[in-house]
Amino acid sequence: MQGLTLDQAILDMKAEPRRTSHEKCTSNYVLTGRLRTAADIHLLQKIDMSDLRFRPDPRLQTEMDRLQELEKQTLTAWGRDPTQ
Repeated sequence: MQGLTLDQAILDMKAEPRRTSHEKCTSNYVLTGRLRTAADIHLLQKIDMSDLRFRPDPRLQTEMDRLQELEKQTLTAWGRDPTQ
């Protein structure tokens, strides 16, 4: 699956109670990231909002924030507007 783009997929996005919020986040990111549009997703079973409420691990969020700041600094150093 890595590196592939799918035209359509049948996904089971029902959250398992034993999975952490971070596991749900990364799993759903990988599942949906392989498709061109949301219309290409076909769900195996009905989901509700609790299945879609999740957050990445705080350490991952900290690293993502750090990388975004480095990107802004790099763009500024090269004379580009980091807000565009």
